[in-house]
Amino acid sequence: MHANGSCLRAATLCLALSIASGPLLAQDAHPAPAVALAAPPSAPFDIPRPNRLSRIASGFNASLTFTGLHESDTGYATLLTADAEYNFNDTFSMDASFPVYLYRLAPSLRNNPPPGQLLVPLRGDPGDTEFGLNGEWSNRAFSYIGTFSFTAPTGDATYGLSSGHWTVDYTNHFEHTFGLFTPDIEIGIGDSNELANRSINQNYTSLGALSHFQAGFSLDLIHDSSLSIDAYEDLPIGDQKIYQSVRRGHIIINQATGVNLSEDNGFINELEIPLSDHLTLSGYYIRSLRLHTDSAAASLTYTFRVPPPDDLEHNVAALFR
Repeated sequence: MHANGSCLRAATLCLALSIASGPLLAQDAHPAPAVALAAPPSAPFDIPRPNRLSRIASGFNASLTFTGLHESDTGYATLLTADAEYNFNDTFSMDASFPVYLYRLAPSLRNNPPPGQLLVPLRGDPGDTEFGLNGEWSNRAFSYIGTFSFTAPTGDATYGLSSGHWTVDYTNHFEHTFGLFTPDIEIGIGDSNELANRSINQNYTSLGALSHFQAGFSLDLIHDSSLSIDAYEDLPIGDQKIYQSVRRGHIIINQATGVNLSEDNGFINELEIPLSDHLTLSGYYIRSLRLHTDSAAASLTYTFRVPPPDDLEHNVAALFR
């Protein structure tokens, strides 16, 4: 393919994507009204999920992911995530993701909880439903994936799982493979930290213009396993609203407004190990440099469809057209 044709195809893809652009335990007290908050929220939960459910040339696929995780501020949680994807062809696809927290700990909403009951267990909490429209294009120089994503406010804003608003984001992902080593870079802009990295599920949600960046690399290991290490930066643009249950003295804060409240940066380390054609074990460790918190998790993903050999060869060949 000639260079001019490649550039034209990439520009057309970017333009097309740009245009396309649960039950809670009962509590004793009601949330307090919004107040200003100077301190940043807790660190996000990073949930490793495959960015692509399959390499099938076209058609529907789905997966279920069970995750156990630990966050240094709020302790242990378990999460079940259902993902679905439809591939129109080698270039365009759409997907949806719906998470449910089977168990998590959240700050108590009671005015004066006993010292041993500052965190309360919650079960069956849904998060926001995420949708994505994806386009990918590759040649010998680099691979590009553009994703326009948005959320439906199906989560609970009282405990930080939703802002209660529809949110949008557009992310550009570039990478190039050198043998077993693949460096990558991501640049995006949106109006919520919830979509800054769609593999991250957070225990708080922000609302407000936000730019986000990520750079790092992945390394192919034995038996189709892979290790990825990335540095990330979430950089708010102006005022942000934070939806999270936090305690400041005797005041319960459920919504806070301020500048740079959702700013965060740090490192994400992920390991993915295929156990079979359908089953994948993955784990991660994330360190927030700004918030001084640590998160770790292990996930088991079952993918319903795997590509037949002819589909796999077709997709590999498409990368070099």
